[in-house]
Amino acid sequence: HVPSGFTSLDQMVVELQEEVGLTVDKDKLELIGSMVRDTALFDIYYYRDDSLLDYNFTLQESEVDSVHWFTKADIENLIAQSLVRKSSAVHYEKFIKDSDKY
Repeated sequence: HVPSGFTSLDQMVVELQEEVGLTVDKDKLELIGSMVRDTALFDIYYYRDDSLLDYNFTLQESEVDSVHWFTKADIENLIAQSLVRKSSAVHYEKFIKDSDKY
């Protein structure tokens, strides 16, 4: 959740550092969409840094089990097999699938 006085962008930077040990430049995070589900607002950010492909993540084990990189084809295959949460599939379909940028 986002504490009072913070933006979702501020909190994204904090959570990436805390949960996977990744320090990112907040100016490179791009808000690509927002969705409301029940009483929650979800902001979806895009961040690209090809140097992270070999990054050794430091996981906060109470929050994160593992980190994996996926291509669009990988994601679409997982969606087709119903191996992702429905809400994640909806986010992908709405904000990423048809974009040439991501």
